[in-house]
Amino acid sequence: MVSRADASAAVLLLDTHRRDAPGSRGWVRLRSADPRAAPRIQFNMYAAHEDLDTMIRGVRACRDLFSHRPLSEMIEREVAPGRDWTATRTWAR
Repeated sequence: MVSRADASAAVLLLDTHRRDAPGSRGWVRLRSADPRAAPRIQFNMYAAHEDLDTMIRGVRACRDLFSHRPLSEMIEREVAPGRDWTATRTWAR
């Protein structure tokens, strides 16, 4: 979201993924025996529907928070995911 007061200012909300007990599990594996080789990482975020549902609720809560004064008066627009985006499971595909 971009502030009206200063176009260079922005509100960034990150990581609405469940930290308490996510249902999705990723993995980290060695790519080779070479300790300098970067590992293979599979985050696997939102593989479990309940994690995606939690993220969607978080996006909706943020939108609700910024829709009320005085915050709404300071917000020019939503940059991402964008005003036209509707929070559904199909978004994650």
